[in-house]
Amino acid sequence: MKIPQANLPKVAVLRGGNVKRETSLSEGALLLSSLSKIGYEPYDVLIEEDGTWVHRGMPTDPHAVFTRVDGYVDTTRTNKEIYHDLASRMGIPDVLRGHELPHDEDSETAFRILRQAGIAVPETAVIRARGAVVDEHLYELWRTMHTPLLVRSLSPQRSESAKLVRSLKTLRDTINSFLEKQEDVHILTYTDVPTYSIAVLPAYRGEPYYTPFPVFTKGTKGEVPHGASKLYAYTDGSPEDRMRIASLAQEVAKALSVATPVTVDIIKDKDVYKVVRVDVATSLRPEGRFLSSLATTGVDIGHYIHSKLFI
Repeated sequence: MKIPQANLPKVAVLRGGNVKRETSLSEGALLLSSLSKIGYEPYDVLIEEDGTWVHRGMPTDPHAVFTRVDGYVDTTRTNKEIYHDLASRMGIPDVLRGHELPHDEDSETAFRILRQAGIAVPETAVIRARGAVVDEHLYELWRTMHTPLLVRSLSPQRSESAKLVRSLKTLRDTINSFLEKQEDVHILTYTDVPTYSIAVLPAYRGEPYYTPFPVFTKGTKGEVPHGASKLYAYTDGSPEDRMRIASLAQEVAKALSVATPVTVDIIKDKDVYKVVRVDVATSLRPEGRFLSSLATTGVDIGHYIHSKLFI
């Protein structure tokens, strides 16, 4: 459904950059299409790998763009760029990302907050890149934590490189592979059950935290869910289970003071629901967890952006 163009706010879509460039280009194209379908004329900004900004084939710059728009969406997966500070000073909101929170850069911080709120999460441990790996420490982790273990970067932005380990040697080698890249390491206990993913949209459709239906990943035995994992609609579960997943996702958003869209991953370990991931840099791939969950109730990302620009 198109929205009358009269007095529609102007929104810029930033895409490209030098971090996951192809992903950013495709996600930006989806946003441009979604906004155009409902009546917007989005301001398409291509950021070259060298940082040059281009609009309609002509060079431009952040100040020129932000003087022409009421908000922007940044798909480049970059944090703390100078232009983010500029937009903030000019009062131009990043519609989908918003203000930073402590857990945006550190998954363990999110888990610590959730534990304090009484929300179940896996057992975890952290190894910092600035310290040396001590074999005695690794052995103690291996002895006390339930195996297998999931090893990933501590940064939520890089968790797609997660690896499942089943031996002490593999644990040591995997941790060293992260430390060689100067990445802090997050170690979690892993349970081989389906992972339920549900989108959370703050202040939408009259609710503090709007949740559509979850989708889930079955995976094969021993496989870590990843971006290419097949997603399924959660149609077999009972209404009570779906409500429990939605309620838990809302509890997570409230505990973390979430102000922008996130995806919450949840498992059911026996009779206990556990939060295994809170994705603060939600993918906008049509087949991804976030948009697949939104599609269950017909939510279009363009309409959500529209609602934020009219707050």
